[in-house]
Amino acid sequence: MIRTLVAVVALLLTTAALAQQNPLDTRPANPLDRSGATTEAGWSTYQHPTGLIVAHPDTWTVQQTPEVLLLQPADARPEREMFVLSWLPQAMPLGTPQTLAAIDAQILQFAADARRTDTRPITTGLGPAQRLRYTGTGPTNQPGVVLVYYIPHENGVLMLVAGMSTDLEAQRAPVTDAIFQRLSVGERPAQQPLSDKVDPNLVGSYRTGTTFHDPGVGGSVDVYVHLRPDGSAVRNTNSTFYMQQKDDDGNITGGVDSIGQNNNQGQWTADGTTVTVRWDNGETLHARYKVFSNGVEVYLANGEKLLLEKVGG
Repeated sequence: MIRTLVAVVALLLTTAALAQQNPLDTRPANPLDRSGATTEAGWSTYQHPTGLIVAHPDTWTVQQTPEVLLLQPADARPEREMFVLSWLPQAMPLGTPQTLAAIDAQILQFAADARRTDTRPITTGLGPAQRLRYTGTGPTNQPGVVLVYYIPHENGVLMLVAGMSTDLEAQRAPVTDAIFQRLSVGERPAQQPLSDKVDPNLVGSYRTGTTFHDPGVGGSVDVYVHLRPDGSAVRNTNSTFYMQQKDDDGNITGGVDSIGQNNNQGQWTADGTTVTVRWDNGETLHARYKVFSNGVEVYLANGEKLLLEKVGG
């Protein structure tokens, strides 16, 4: 079931990664974070650059990656548990049949015997939310539990997915409940003003995107980034997602379709070697680049290269 959780999270992030983050955002992953004491004994806080505050027990750590936050207890059993907090650019109204069907379908896609055994409201510092509980075995035939916490947030949905072997639920579930309940938003950390220097060779409109199609599921994400001569920037993100629903005999009985759109304003600066882009939601890019006639190549922190196609001057 834990392998199932990993697959579900990967599916969620396939449609979300480019839309959630600036496609050029190459912030290095933070070291495991235990800083930021709260007034509550035994708890600390982590604040994301977007302002999201995650309170967690002192014995847990939070690691920021370009796509998600990974939460980990000090006595973690990596082969038996996983805790991932992410934001998805999909409209998922709280508690609607369409939302529940979409989440059920994502779980069932990778664990045919998974069943939602509990649905309950949960109150958070961000407002009303919902907690879903699934049980099953998945492809490894190991009994497990997946808890999905979600709340509509910032034109998308904030989701904590907690997967664990059945014997760990009594120990972990009260903690993940408390973590999600304590979510809040604070002021974004102050940032130094950007330089007013821009590279005229980088001015223009660029596109990047991804598509994926597997049996019964697929989608696409298209991101357009406009870098203007005055140092302003605009990002337009369009995402689509579909998933077929099937009965026990494999017959298609329906489906789930989702279309998302997100727009951001920002500022940018570049000196011919390094570009920095700062978006209005707190995301920041700082990466090396090289301009070509058909676009720009950005060198990501993980060693990979991202080619942005130029679509306008």
